[in-house]
Amino acid sequence: MSFYQKNLEILSSLFPSILKKLDVPVAQEIETVVTNDGQISFRRLGGIWLHSTRAPIREAERLILKSIPEACPFCLFYGFGLAYHLESFIKKHRNTPFAVVEPDVTLFKTALTLRDFTEIFKSPGFSLALGASPDSIPALLDGKPHKNIQICMLRSAVENNRKYFESCEKIVNEYLSRKEINANTLDKFSRLWVSNICRNLPMTSKVPGIRTLKGRFLGVPALLLAAGPTLEEVLPLLGEIRKRFLLVCVDTALKACLRVGIEPDFLILTDPQYWNSRHLDRCITAHTILISDVSTYPAPLRAFKGTIFFCSTPFPLGQFFESRTEIKGKLKSGGSVSTAAWDFLRFSGISKIYCAGLDLSFPDGETHYRGSTFEERLHGFSHRKIPVETSSWLALMGGNPYLGKNHRDEPVLTDQRMKIYIHWFQEQMKLNQNIKTSQLSPRGIALEGMDWEDPHHLLTLPEIRENKIDRILGEIRLIQCEVPKDLLIQSYNKLLEELDDLINLTKQGVKISEQVLQTGIEPENLEKLNQIDQAILNRESREMAGFILAPILEDLFTGSNQELSKEKILSRSLDLYTRLNASLSFHKDMILTIDFGEKT
Repeated sequence: MSFYQKNLEILSSLFPSILKKLDVPVAQEIETVVTNDGQISFRRLGGIWLHSTRAPIREAERLILKSIPEACPFCLFYGFGLAYHLESFIKKHRNTPFAVVEPDVTLFKTALTLRDFTEIFKSPGFSLALGASPDSIPALLDGKPHKNIQICMLRSAVENNRKYFESCEKIVNEYLSRKEINANTLDKFSRLWVSNICRNLPMTSKVPGIRTLKGRFLGVPALLLAAGPTLEEVLPLLGEIRKRFLLVCVDTALKACLRVGIEPDFLILTDPQYWNSRHLDRCITAHTILISDVSTYPAPLRAFKGTIFFCSTPFPLGQFFESRTEIKGKLKSGGSVSTAAWDFLRFSGISKIYCAGLDLSFPDGETHYRGSTFEERLHGFSHRKIPVETSSWLALMGGNPYLGKNHRDEPVLTDQRMKIYIHWFQEQMKLNQNIKTSQLSPRGIALEGMDWEDPHHLLTLPEIRENKIDRILGEIRLIQCEVPKDLLIQSYNKLLEELDDLINLTKQGVKISEQVLQTGIEPENLEKLNQIDQAILNRESREMAGFILAPILEDLFTGSNQELSKEKILSRSLDLYTRLNASLSFHKDMILTIDFGEKT
């Protein structure tokens, strides 16, 4: 059997669709050379040799030794070549999963004819992106810990496909940055989210879900009002724009709208923190409809006098109750109230969205519109040692700033925090090309797929407020929630039973783990631990403990994938059961604070 047949047989068993991708000729004008150590190297005629023409194995060993530390949970390789570097990696990091990105299908097919790659393809952690779009590369990292992921470049392959790998590098770095920020956010706010959900949960039997609003505004244009500095350019026109557009406002921009005497039709509020709720201080509305979720800070929900709709919460505790009562309707999470507002408009059937104040940058060195709560706080907390100028400078420079381009192709300051939202909006522009989104100022960051228009253009559109927008809003205000309170209480009682069982299981796990560590490993005790693990995995409420434990689990299991001693494995198990027990106990304590009135 030839190298090609042998390699293809293994590859096709792993990736059946690869046969269609490899239905191309082998690369033409290939030059091969036998190296000094008896191996082989190759290149396209006149191109760069993919490996050393003297000692490719030794070159590969040096690359792996230099590029990849011992504690490596996952490695992403740019370039396949003849895989000497992959073989060296497997020898040094035998149990570590890895993926290879190779854009050149014809060159890869040629490589299959030159060497036997059985060891690589049969490695249990191997995955391959062959001729794939750079946008699809993050899929290789799904489910992998974000910490300590290593990227190893076969320099010659990268040089031969520089633009492709530059795109890969940019997309992968943005993906890992988002994962890190999400993990840090989870670590910081997870307990606050649980606390808010428990305090707001009784409202879910009275507040309808946004699923009832799906597609309600087909054919209606909308204006999204965010709190960036350029919001002020639109405020003088807001009264006239309102006659022609549905107005959707984020919580941080509400004060600006009310200042010019305009109530938005919808207000989006999704932040769990106390300080964010202060954006609504002294903001009184008579007709605005609030879109929020059960994990939001409770005070503004209780103070709001108008109609409220909930979207589905992404957090397991809230999902447990939703799945047993009413699914509210999901909005995509982009990490910002502005992303939630845009997705609400998409969900509602809007196909033309204009954005005011969605700057995602700091035009002229400003962070928010003038008079915002953020600006008021800077003045309120300033003193001789920390004046307003210092706090403003920290706000501008505290997020790893860099220069982007605005719609006039001029430099504008933004930062890594904004980069997450920039990427989210650009991704949505690609995924939702039927929705045209425009910014109303050229001074904010220029987003791919989002142009800009002069706000005065909006005044040329027909007035549809009285005969269409207000009619739909009137129908929406009549929608009622039909979840019986008894159903919510039944779910509450069921959850407490589940948590009691899980707490008992983790206590048993702690006890047996301690016993095994003290007296030695016995098959009987290991079987008991396996049974406990299986019982935990079969419980309906297991995701809630994992929600708080996610950062802890990553700390426990991120690092070297080399084989661990049995004692080390048992020590980790003890740590896991102990922390899991603490997480479950926290959930139970919080759930016991839920006040439904008189429980039955």
